[in-house]
Amino acid sequence: MSRLRIRTAPALGAVFTLTALFAIFASPSWGAVGYDDLAGPLRALSSQAEQGIAPAGSQTLLVVVRFKNEMAAAATNLQAHGATVRYRRGDAVEAFVPAGRLLEIAQLPEVAQVAPAEYMEPCQGFGATFGEGVRLVGAVPFHTAGITGQGVTVAILDIGFAGIAGAEVPIDDTDANSLVTFRADGTMGSSYHGTAVAEVVADMAPGANFVAIAVDTAMAAESAADYIANRDIDVVVMALELLGGPYGGTHPLSRKVNSLRNRGVFWVNAAGNSAQRHWMGDFADRNGNGLTEFSSGDEAID
Repeated sequence: MSRLRIRTAPALGAVFTLTALFAIFASPSWGAVGYDDLAGPLRALSSQAEQGIAPAGSQTLLVVVRFKNEMAAAATNLQAHGATVRYRRGDAVEAFVPAGRLLEIAQLPEVAQVAPAEYMEPCQGFGATFGEGVRLVGAVPFHTAGITGQGVTVAILDIGFAGIAGAEVPIDDTDANSLVTFRADGTMGSSYHGTAVAEVVADMAPGANFVAIAVDTAMAAESAADYIANRDIDVVVMALELLGGPYGGTHPLSRKVNSLRNRGVFWVNAAGNSAQRHWMGDFADRNGNGLTEFSSGDEAID
């Protein structure tokens, strides 16, 4: 089954949109009660929506509303404030909220913070080529001995599975239990990243059964983990990462992974193939505002 494939994954448009909007300047109304509880670009978007000048495509945003406790999260009717709820998990709720009502929700006494949703990022390889790993890792003797993953069910958790029907993966694309989505758009995603990952795993375990699970945000991945816990799935492969904290195993998704491992599910996660994609330099604050300038006075990495 020796094959060489080249896959590319498109950038997450929603992440790019929110990141780019960090550059928008604040209006004087930021001093109003509740603005301090709007994180990152949401302050600017809320202010602009109130003025009727919100950028195109930002009228409704996917956000995480963090409450002061779980009881408040369960009791608060965000729908009454224009929200469409996706997930409720502990003291947090992921929901679509009109930009013009962000401040209204942030001003609720039981709300601690409203932040952009955490989008999962594909762990892209250092280079765009998916190489031939079966021989290099010494898997051929195992295949020769009949150890091919027969009787094992592997779930591939990713942001997209474009072309999965025509891919070299033993998966029944007509079976609703083989293609599962937790994405907000209800699709299997437009990225080829998950398809490529599935093909690599199929090379390593050609006898295994496969399930493709599409996610977009951290809460979607947590819900997928709950789904996996109630299914006969033995191995999970996720080549995704979260760029925000908390780290050290305390993120809710990290706790979900640990819980599955304790149930006997073997979770394989990419560590993040970001070699040489970092910034390193001395702190420089030429304008004295407390933020480092990376180059030519630029205070943002984008």
